[in-house]
Amino acid sequence: MLGNVLLIHPCLDRQQQYGDLADLVWSEVPLSLGFLAAYLVERGVEVKIVDEQWGRLDDERIAELVRTFQPRLVGITTLTPVLHRSFELAEGFKRASAEVAVVLGNVHPTIRPDESLSHPAVDLVVRGEGEVALWECLQHVQGEMDAAEIPGLSYRRNGEIVHNPDRPYEKDLDVFPRCAYELLRENMPAGVAPALLLTSRGCPYRCIFCSSRLVSGHAYRVHSPERVVEDVEYLLHQYGLPNMLVVDDNFLVGRRRIEEICGLFVERGIHERITWSCQARADAIDERVLEIMRGAGCIAISFGIECGSQRLLDLIGKHQSLEANTRAVKLAHRAGLRTRGSFILGLPTETAEESRETIRFAKTLPLDVAKFALATPYPGTDLYEIAVEEGLDVGGDWSRMSSMVMGMEGAEPSYVPRGRTAKELERAQTRAHLEFYLRPRQLWAILRGRNPELRIRSFGHLLRMARAALRLLGKLALGRRRGS
Repeated sequence: MLGNVLLIHPCLDRQQQYGDLADLVWSEVPLSLGFLAAYLVERGVEVKIVDEQWGRLDDERIAELVRTFQPRLVGITTLTPVLHRSFELAEGFKRASAEVAVVLGNVHPTIRPDESLSHPAVDLVVRGEGEVALWECLQHVQGEMDAAEIPGLSYRRNGEIVHNPDRPYEKDLDVFPRCAYELLRENMPAGVAPALLLTSRGCPYRCIFCSSRLVSGHAYRVHSPERVVEDVEYLLHQYGLPNMLVVDDNFLVGRRRIEEICGLFVERGIHERITWSCQARADAIDERVLEIMRGAGCIAISFGIECGSQRLLDLIGKHQSLEANTRAVKLAHRAGLRTRGSFILGLPTETAEESRETIRFAKTLPLDVAKFALATPYPGTDLYEIAVEEGLDVGGDWSRMSSMVMGMEGAEPSYVPRGRTAKELERAQTRAHLEFYLRPRQLWAILRGRNPELRIRSFGHLLRMARAALRLLGKLALGRRRGS
């Protein structure tokens, strides 16, 4: 008989982490757990997903889950900032039942498996993609498979940590079942829907700050156009979702595939039933592809623009130009699509003037939404190695490894490039958001509800947004008075 599997998405306390900005930070949908669950369910395993965004797991709730669901294996998806929380959860489940096997996976355990296994409550670590590995872990804990037979697994044997050879990436993503949206939805409050679609994995680019490739690899692998359309029609049929977000890091790799997907959307009338958004590199954009996407229901594109300095773009390995970014955003805007830009402040060797250049550059673009993050040296990235060479010491506390310091209570940037100060970076991030959004054009768009990410949901929400803006203005003014 197959044992039950419990999958957990651990989270830090949102209010403690983001303070007054908690309302403006979107919730995450842990799609990776949905894919893991689907693979197990297809093999007859009973699976439950628990997402701490919608309710924190204390000892009482953990004990209840162990008693009622009786999991044989608990899998905890672990990004760098929540490592300590993953350890706390592992301890909780071991207290509730010594028979429960605890497995950690995702980016941080993949890069630092020894650190993940340093905690006695963690039994196994899955490195890389986890669908097949987690299924084999379940067989292992039930005595049906030796740990040494599982590629990509790290574990203890006779008191020593053992790392099996890496698991090769699956080239044909269509062999994996559709994400178990129904299990994800069980965790969500009423009115929240899993309107996300992942159609590819991996990225051929090597930006120095990106950690997601450490799990999915650099080879770009895709679902077929037919499978993408099947998944969209499933979400339409099951949930009637009016809008979907394609969460691929770069949806527009492979022009022919995009044209086929858009063609099928039109052929099957999907473009008349939903709107959708995606992320893309600027150098993949031209008028023809925008016309095709717009005709297939696309309403918005997000660009990773990063900065307003060509020197810094070259430094971080982005391999595109300021001119290409400008052209892509303007073309998308003229095509009638909403545009979103992501920027990074505090990159290695970045000067205060280059930070201001990035803010000015963002304001010259016809962007509806902009996010200004601080450079964050996640383990396994080239940026992390640079930061270590410059003296970075996290002391084992990864909880502040966040790019959105301006909203975090009492936090400082996790990385400060040489020649800059933490207060200066915090002030630059605050100023960037205030200067971008406190312009008549942006304020009018927010009041009209044109920006879904900043849509006012109620009068109370409007008051909280105003309070957050005033707090940031006060923070910026205080920094100026102190000259920090």
